[in-house]
Amino acid sequence: MVALAENGELAFTSNLESNDVSVINLVRGRMQAAFRVPGRPEAITVNKSATEIWVGSNDEGVVSVLNSATGKVTAQWSGFSWPYRILLSNDEQLAVIPDMNNNDLRFIDAVNKQEVGKIEVGETSPQGIIFHPNDQVLFLSLAGKDKILVVDRQSREILGGYETGSAPDGIGYSPLV
Repeated sequence: MVALAENGELAFTSNLESNDVSVINLVRGRMQAAFRVPGRPEAITVNKSATEIWVGSNDEGVVSVLNSATGKVTAQWSGFSWPYRILLSNDEQLAVIPDMNNNDLRFIDAVNKQEVGKIEVGETSPQGIIFHPNDQVLFLSLAGKDKILVVDRQSREILGGYETGSAPDGIGYSPLV
């Protein structure tokens, strides 16, 4: 997995085999750091200023926030089975994390670093996630139900869903019809 800083200068990769996160300077064309993280990191994102790296580690079932300059863990949550993806809202106030094997969607206050809620989605394998540009609604793919859920950010209520083809995973949003 790769996360890109908003300015396009840095890329961050989760490295499953070596249990670390690489910081790659795209301007200079070289790796500038590698930070050890708990086993089998996969899900990864970075905030817009590229000061925080959010990474999910499958072996330990944790999500960690790292300082991107030092690699120091500044926050961590446990109890995940497979933190499949991590997404920050456009305003960077909220992080949402689908846990594929626990069949839930967890919500983290990204500013205060506190978990603020969870939605149980049943035996559905929640995977891909994206916010609508209005930042108030998010879409979650359910591979086990061939469906996309629509979730209200504030209430964390399921507003509805869309049928899809077989086992949807990655998801994007387009205003085009």
